[in-house]
Amino acid sequence: MGLTEFDLDTIPQYAILSHTWGPQEVSFQEMQTFIMTGQPPSEGHLGFEKIKRCCDLARYQQYSYLWIDTCCIDKKSSAELSEAINSMYSWYAKSAICYAYLTDYTGGTRKFGLEQTFENSRWFRRGWTLQELLAPDRLLFYDRDWRFLGNKHDLVTQISAASGIEERYIKDRGLVYKASIATRMSWACKRQTARPEDEGYCLMGLFRVHMPLLYGEGRNAFLRLQYEIARHSNDESLFAWHTSDPQSGIFATSPLNFARSGDFAPRTTPDLDRAPYTITNRGLAVDAEFRILPFRYLKPPVGCQFTSRALSYTYILLPLHCARKGSQDRPFTIILQSEYRHFFQTFVRLLPEEDHVYEKYFSLAGKPQRRVIYIQRYMDLRGDVEKRYSHQWLSPAVFGNDRKASDSTCTSRAGSVICSELQGDSPVDGDLSKLVITRQRPALPLSLYAHSNQRTLKTLAEPQETARTAQGELSHYCESVQSLARRPRAINPSSDCGLGWKRKQQLKISDRLEIPTAICTEVPGRNHGLNLRKVRAGW
Repeated sequence: MGLTEFDLDTIPQYAILSHTWGPQEVSFQEMQTFIMTGQPPSEGHLGFEKIKRCCDLARYQQYSYLWIDTCCIDKKSSAELSEAINSMYSWYAKSAICYAYLTDYTGGTRKFGLEQTFENSRWFRRGWTLQELLAPDRLLFYDRDWRFLGNKHDLVTQISAASGIEERYIKDRGLVYKASIATRMSWACKRQTARPEDEGYCLMGLFRVHMPLLYGEGRNAFLRLQYEIARHSNDESLFAWHTSDPQSGIFATSPLNFARSGDFAPRTTPDLDRAPYTITNRGLAVDAEFRILPFRYLKPPVGCQFTSRALSYTYILLPLHCARKGSQDRPFTIILQSEYRHFFQTFVRLLPEEDHVYEKYFSLAGKPQRRVIYIQRYMDLRGDVEKRYSHQWLSPAVFGNDRKASDSTCTSRAGSVICSELQGDSPVDGDLSKLVITRQRPALPLSLYAHSNQRTLKTLAEPQETARTAQGELSHYCESVQSLARRPRAINPSSDCGLGWKRKQQLKISDRLEIPTAICTEVPGRNHGLNLRKVRAGW
């Protein structure tokens, strides 16, 4: 037993081992020590015993060389480690035979009273073994006692059930690269790695990309993997993923986001045409056709509701050039939100949990427009509730399953009052000194328009300023509203000359709250008309 190094053009036929790492694995330095001294690391060393049994199997099948990742890579050399990981997929693909050793499975036995099944082996849940399953042409499975279980063609049904990969990709490795990016990502969604960086590194060969290793960067490695894929592929299923965060970037933060994306495929419609997208310092630049979605049609995620700040943003629908299999006429569509309340600024992805955006919103959106938009690359909000609502356009729902307290009030962390809806859809007539607000549905935008001699009465909610309003100032402005109520001409919602009632500005009122109408400023106008410039809810 010894170590031999070959040039790429002189590599002989070799066997290769696929396994999951455990305790007492033999390193490159320990193997060199054994070769020099002729003594194993210790009696009953599990790692050395695995190497010895595998070498005996390869020698029995007439292979002179065997490659094992634990003892054939000098991990103290960053250059050698980077070369090995970037070349790993091709090394497994070029091997004459690959042995898959399942250390936690013994065929036909019971352990702790539970039957150990082939599909439950830890080998099917590790990140690195995904490429080791798909790359080799000949893959043989052995149990813990090195008993032969079968090759991957014989066990294709069990392997498919354990890995979530369709049988055709397991049988024919040439079809792997023909699968969509989302499909390949979904194969890794349930696999785990010892280090977060390996979530990206173990998938490089699966997408034919290469990048330097930077251990210590954490999950940024998976983001860099997606950047490289975007530079080399126009398959937009790369962006067809889901997460429970209300906001996100255009790139996923983990393979787990692709758990529901296994059946996506690029659309085959011949009229699709899109300029290449590029990654810039402002985000992903996309020259795309999109539609503006009016805010009134947007629905908040379950357990949340919009605040008044949500009205300050622009919302658009961006159809991707991919769709689920069998639904090529319904492209996967994402909702984008302007990040800084300006249409030409960077957008973020909104409500990425939504799966049927096209069916729900596309018919409600405006006419198609085309221009270059910038989409933020990523937002890592996982596990941080404060970050999750720091944007202040969305607040957690405060109305639980118990709705018996109708007079309860609550405010979001931004200080604004929880949204409600006017009772009924009819305008408020007569006395405007008080508005009775009741909760029908949370988070419904509301605007009041009335006309008097071509003058407009606007009500705008500014809940943050309301909190700072003094009681004396409130009384003064309430008297102004009451005087307005005695002028019937000032409020005429049914007038033919007016625009009527429109829902434009969001009013934040608590659960059934009786309040003075507004804090207003009265400005005399032509023909004794009134123009209420600002109205702020107060109580």
